Amino acid sequence: MILDLNFLRSYGLTKYKMFNILLKRLNKNIFIFDFRKFELMISKKDIRPELNLSSLTPDENFQNKVLRPILKLQHDILILTFKNWCIKLKVKLSDIKKDNFREFLDKSFSKNIVIRNLILGIIIGQFTSDEFLEYQKNASEYNRRIFTMAKQRLFDSFDEIKKDGNS
Repeated sequence: MILDLNFLRSYGLTKYKMFNILLKRLNKNIFIFDFRKFELMISKKDIRPELNLSSLTPDENFQNKVLRPILKLQHDILILTFKNWCIKLKVKLSDIKKDNFREFLDKSFSKNIVIRNLILGIIIGQFTSDEFLEYQKNASEYNRRIFTMAKQRLFDSFDEIKKDGNS
């Protein structure tokens, strides 16, 4: 049996849901499918979580439609990168209390260009070409928003960061 993607689309299924259906069918060996064509249809936008947030300005719209979903998608990588950075600097996360952690984050992001560039790379690497062109129009404002949201995510994940942080 050959499964037609247009047939699945007519039911309003997202590419992610279609892919899950295809994987289930693959396990049952009941159809033939050319994955090379399917890979071309999945874009970076398709794997991001959808967030329904209202926005008033174009900057807020870009933040809510692009930056927030990417930060949510890359959350685990963000935490691992920060922990690895702390290990390399020999920062004792076990000695930092939650009250001092926000100050530590602020100092880290303001004084250390390495962690800033790592986080920017994690986020910007998920942009599509159109999103990158939009980002370039107001990069300094979007960078500020990226760092603010990343610091807040890291602060909210303090227990998770500290849990495995033997550094």
